[in-house]
Amino acid sequence: IPGKRFVFVSKRQLANLMPRSWVRAVRYRRTEFFLISYPKSGRTWLRLMIGRAITTHYNLQVNNLLGLSQLAKLHPAIPRILVNHDDNPHMKTLKELTWDKRPYRHGKVIFLARDPRDVLVSLYFHKSRRDHAFTGTLSQFIDTPIGGFDSILRFYQIWAHSMHVPKGFHLIRYEDLHNRPEAELEKLFTFMNLSDFSSKTIAEAVAFARFDRMQKMEQQGQFQETNRLLPGNAADTESFKTRRGKIGGYSDYLSAAEIEELNGRMRRHLSPIFKYTS
Repeated sequence: IPGKRFVFVSKRQLANLMPRSWVRAVRYRRTEFFLISYPKSGRTWLRLMIGRAITTHYNLQVNNLLGLSQLAKLHPAIPRILVNHDDNPHMKTLKELTWDKRPYRHGKVIFLARDPRDVLVSLYFHKSRRDHAFTGTLSQFIDTPIGGFDSILRFYQIWAHSMHVPKGFHLIRYEDLHNRPEAELEKLFTFMNLSDFSSKTIAEAVAFARFDRMQKMEQQGQFQETNRLLPGNAADTESFKTRRGKIGGYSDYLSAAEIEELNGRMRRHLSPIFKYTS
């Protein structure tokens, strides 16, 4: 058109020009599955198994198995999967946590839960040994107003209340995944409409993501997801993202009185759907 000038921009540049809330809304609308968890619930482990199984089944070669959101671009049968902690609850006070889960209403949610007591201990070591964002003791961390034990319980409470919001909701517990990984992955893939995955593919993904192998990958920087997945101190195993993975490991760090106090809070504030209060 005479006298008119046109500037062509890439999709990334266009996204940068739009409000972040609009960009997120569009992205969420296009997402089929959301993998959600409170930090330190074993999400990296689950992501690695999912990524390995998908790439093995579809014979794909990728550098980053944790980049689940990118896999849908490589094969039409692979669903769009978005991984997040939802609302970054470990960085907010109880009052700041949102109960509004409508952004997830167009997709299905995979909610990875872990015993809040183990989450608490793991998060403490992450913040104190990796991020160096907390300098107090574990006992002090229990009641820290941002990311403490009550934050974990509130996050679980919100999602127990909001299970009906997304089109589908699948609860997978870290402990069940630890005790029977193949069976839990098979149920998960059925929920994701990937039920044609063979038992051999699933078993190989479980073996690939063994805890000792994950620690070695972390030491060698093989996750290829920036430095966030490198150990805080290679000589200090408590600084590893893949730290221990032990079920009930909290009892090695908390006193009997502290455990009883946490148990009481769980009985009062944690939904029985998570099966941590029986």
